[in-house]
Amino acid sequence: MMKIDTAQHTLVHVLQHNATHSSHGVTFIEGSQQEFTLSYKALYQEALHILHNLNAAGVQQGHELVIQIEDNRWYLSTFWACLLGGIVAVPVALGSQDEHKLKLLNIWQTLHHPWWVTEPVNHGRLEKYCANNQQQALFEKLNARYLPLESIQKTVQAATPIAPKTTDLAYIQFSSGSTGMPKGVQLTHANLIINTTDIVECGATTEKDSAFGWMPLTHDMGLICFYLTGVVANINLYIMPTGVFIRRPVLWIEKTHEHRITQLYSPNFGFQYCLSALNNSNRNPNWNLSCVRYILNGAEPIYKEVCDTFLKEMGPYGLKNNVMFPGYGLAEASVVMCLSKVETPYRYWYVNRNKLNVGNAIEVLDNPEEEAAITFIEE
Repeated sequence: MMKIDTAQHTLVHVLQHNATHSSHGVTFIEGSQQEFTLSYKALYQEALHILHNLNAAGVQQGHELVIQIEDNRWYLSTFWACLLGGIVAVPVALGSQDEHKLKLLNIWQTLHHPWWVTEPVNHGRLEKYCANNQQQALFEKLNARYLPLESIQKTVQAATPIAPKTTDLAYIQFSSGSTGMPKGVQLTHANLIINTTDIVECGATTEKDSAFGWMPLTHDMGLICFYLTGVVANINLYIMPTGVFIRRPVLWIEKTHEHRITQLYSPNFGFQYCLSALNNSNRNPNWNLSCVRYILNGAEPIYKEVCDTFLKEMGPYGLKNNVMFPGYGLAEASVVMCLSKVETPYRYWYVNRNKLNVGNAIEVLDNPEEEAAITFIEE
């Protein structure tokens, strides 16, 4: 891991260092036998080719690029192309519902010089939605600055990267709002470097670590807390698409065992969902999870019962009972604001749910069986 000076270094410096001095990279897991690894060096070169294609299409430094790409590899390469070229990345989640299309339209109208890159199938879906909802004029504006994904995947020539300042805008993280006007948080290189190095420190992460996540990379926990933190730490990263996790949650456990993963990232829902999928037929008695030393649980309310049950159920496979770390964050702070200390079991409090209104003094209860008792995990 490079010694990062948060007052001088940007994410571009970090990737360039990793590309030159590291053999680590990202492994994209699509199934039990479907994996593909891209080293940081290869990722850097691929991003420079994409940047050349973006520039050739008219996307210039200071413009925004709305990124709606389902494939994680091309999503990340395009994201880095933006950072390397001073283009403001605007990740937007894909979705089949009308609310997702409305969110894209709302975001587009908040930007200054936007472009849009996505697969043709998503372009067609938006065109149909706009035709059915009297939004043809707005669609024409998007269409004039639409770049099919295949148009930026050519390897004709590599661009020359810029040298951004720490105060330069890296990307805009939009809220999960859909029917209203989504709020965009402008994140600079300094914001992201400071927050990710703090997460590295909280996790006592070294280059011997590896991390595994399945959250969408359009989400701040998936992109910043998991992915960018891993790049800053210069560790091997393993990414499973959210859709694969939903279809095969037990694969998350299998691959953790297979690759000897040391760090896992998931919201509370993921642990419950994984537990619900486990049965006698898909539990492998040979699983060895003693490699895991750090599980970050965040992005949504955290329930003690879920944490307790997951650690108990995975205990026979070597998972230690002091590896679950609750976290609290918000996009306005890049992502993480509070994290528990490594190797410290999480703490919790029973409080009176009727004393949680504005102006109330919180009442701590000794008996969790009281009718008014509610449990809060300390973060």
